[in-house]
Amino acid sequence: MARKPTTGGAAVRGLDTIFGAVSLVIALALMAHTFSDQYDVNQLFGDVSTVFVPRALLVLWIICSAIIIARDNTGMEGFNDIRWGPWGRVAGVLTATTAAVWAFGFLYVMPLGIFALGWAFGYRRWGWLALVSVAGPLTVWLILGVVAGVPLPEARLTGLF
Repeated sequence: MARKPTTGGAAVRGLDTIFGAVSLVIALALMAHTFSDQYDVNQLFGDVSTVFVPRALLVLWIICSAIIIARDNTGMEGFNDIRWGPWGRVAGVLTATTAAVWAFGFLYVMPLGIFALGWAFGYRRWGWLALVSVAGPLTVWLILGVVAGVPLPEARLTGLF
């Protein structure tokens, strides 16, 4: 009796390579597009391009696509043993913090975001976590916001409350 292919089977391996290759081609095309003249605008922060963050995310996308292709063709089976639940919590906290910092401001959101991120990573020393959650954003605000004059996100929704 023939066995059905599992995640390590040859049929699924080919699909992972195809998915990784298509994802890689899309990411490379988007990366090439960020170098077009359409994005050649007056830069807000001097030397930092307006497409710096999209390029950084596309580099991560390209790396992930290459990992998918390599894992599929080299038999890196340990990748499937990763506990994805904690990483999902971390991704959720990062997404919520990023969205909230633009709405409520850096100083209001970052202490909560850092505390929640520590909890999502499994750090349970609450006193130290609270101290770092408050001291870290205050230090960044003092160094970047006050001393260096870098504008940090401010609360946009303060008029609603």
